[in-house]
Amino acid sequence: MANVVHGLAQRVGPLTVVDHRMPDGPVRGLDCLSWVYKEVLEWSLIRIALLLLVAFATAFGLVQATSFNLDAAPLAHVLLWVGCALLCWPLWHAVLAGVLYLMRLRPPREIALAAGLATAFVTLPSTAVVYSVSAWVRGHYPGALAVYAEVAIPALLLSGLFLYIACQRVKERYAHLAVAPAAIPGDTNAGTPGTAASGFFDRLPPMLGEDIVYLGVSGHYLNVVTTAGSHPVLMRLSDAVAALGGRGMRVHRSYWVAFRHLTGTVRRDARTLVCVTGGEEVPVSRTYAAAVRAAVEAR
Repeated sequence: MANVVHGLAQRVGPLTVVDHRMPDGPVRGLDCLSWVYKEVLEWSLIRIALLLLVAFATAFGLVQATSFNLDAAPLAHVLLWVGCALLCWPLWHAVLAGVLYLMRLRPPREIALAAGLATAFVTLPSTAVVYSVSAWVRGHYPGALAVYAEVAIPALLLSGLFLYIACQRVKERYAHLAVAPAAIPGDTNAGTPGTAASGFFDRLPPMLGEDIVYLGVSGHYLNVVTTAGSHPVLMRLSDAVAALGGRGMRVHRSYWVAFRHLTGTVRRDARTLVCVTGGEEVPVSRTYAAAVRAAVEAR
């Protein structure tokens, strides 16, 4: 079952690849909800979700077995509920991931509300499954609203715990931004490309060439985008900027853009973005906004 969701992650993964947004600094509080969509389809978090689901279903099954005096076969009853949970889980995880991605640009409170509503909605088909199992186990049809409450309450608690864990991972992912060296606006590190640049390009597959469009931090890696494609490199952005010298400039704590590929700037969702060759847009932080506009006008 986990492989099913992991396969979905591999298919949906490109959605997050084309979204090059990065926070301007460390993420705190509810602001983490704006970035959890980058985490929910990670394989490690999928496994955590699966373990939480099994734990919740087991506890729920034991409570139900005790409540309905099913002491004769409590293990079978627990296995029934775990089976129902695993059957409904892929839909829940997929819907939650999709909602978090679609709401990523909205205020954090709206993201939290949307996640809660999505969970409440997904419990409707889950309720149908549980209702059928309940009728079989108990020997009669229980009240539909009661079954919905039995499913919705644990599902909301599970979603809340899952999002909390995802938020902690977001904080860890972007904690390095708190100590990332900030360049002075307009500073282009105008060293002459030489041996350092050669060492930098030695890290890239030859097929990518040396016509770099921009660099972007992605976790512990640096995503190098050229006119021929992209490739992750285990390297600090500050070291790459120093190696490339005066070929471009920092536009954000986590992004560097080559001068020759600057095509303009746009404002979207109260954020400044710089347009580069190929039609992609790279975020610009306030620190570098004036220098970026000056560089674009100078072209």
